[in-house]
Amino acid sequence: MAIRAVGVVSSEVNEKIRGVLSDCIKQWSSQWFIAPIYDLSFKFNDSLFSSVEVAESFKCIHETAGYKLLAEDICVRSSLLQDLFNCDKQTLEQIESELSIDAFQSINDDLVKLIYAKCNVALDGVSAEQVLVSVTLSLNGKSFVINLDSSIFTKMMGSLSAKSTPPIRAISIASVEASVPMKIAIKSEKIAFSQAVSLQVGDVIRLTHEIDEPVPVEVNGQRNYLKSYLVKSLNNKAIIFTES
Repeated sequence: MAIRAVGVVSSEVNEKIRGVLSDCIKQWSSQWFIAPIYDLSFKFNDSLFSSVEVAESFKCIHETAGYKLLAEDICVRSSLLQDLFNCDKQTLEQIESELSIDAFQSINDDLVKLIYAKCNVALDGVSAEQVLVSVTLSLNGKSFVINLDSSIFTKMMGSLSAKSTPPIRAISIASVEASVPMKIAIKSEKIAFSQAVSLQVGDVIRLTHEIDEPVPVEVNGQRNYLKSYLVKSLNNKAIIFTES
């Protein structure tokens, strides 16, 4: 199973990511804001084949590859820029009208570059498939959430894996710590509703699933992570996984 498909990492990797992001945000806030007062909290994905979830009330106010900034109030954007330029709302509007660049995008891009550099990853190596960590940042009284994709931390997880314990504990987590629903689907011929409601013991419905045809598997509500076939094991019907 691939890292992005599983999306659960060890506590060692969590701490490493926490430290890197804390350093990046400290450096970034000091560069852009005067005497910033901030607080951080981290939420890591802990469910197989899933992502960190954020409350629906949070709306995206900035997004780039693997990075998404969300806030409950879109006025956070204006408030942050007022802190940046140390001005009121009216003055900010005048400043923005005279700038040839988007100041809000610039400060976000700077944070993204810091994170990418610390994680030794290039922009073209980042996707937006699965949120591994969600950082709640309260800065000068404004609160927003930063979602970061697992692909940002791939090299970091790989280097830690080579030095110590594997960062991805998919098998042990699946067998010991987590429980995920699994379903398979087998095709059958269609029957009329009148036939369905009159089925009795002993009636037979013919399956149209070929013996050598793969059986679609659904893990935790998502399809096609595993490829499998019908087999027999110890007098029981079973499925065997051949690909992930």
